Amino acid sequence: MIRGVRPGDGEGCARAWPDAGRHYAATDPEVVRIPDADGLAEWFEEAVREPCTADTRWLVAEEDGVPAGMIEARIV
Repeated sequence: MIRGVRPGDGEGCARAWPDAGRHYAATDPEVVRIPDADGLAEWFEEAVREPCTADTRWLVAEEDGVPAGMIEARIV
């Protein structure tokens, strides 16, 4: 299921992020780095509490009730 991100998704987002981080770091290593795992779940949990604006969306892919992937998009 695809749904909007919500509080409680921080741990799942933190598990999904390293794959994306490696991809983006390989694409542009001068701009992107793979974050440390320490504190990442807490960072995501704090971030998901912020409401999306009209030009942003943050979605998670849920498998068996647990976030298994995520995407954040912003119109710039």
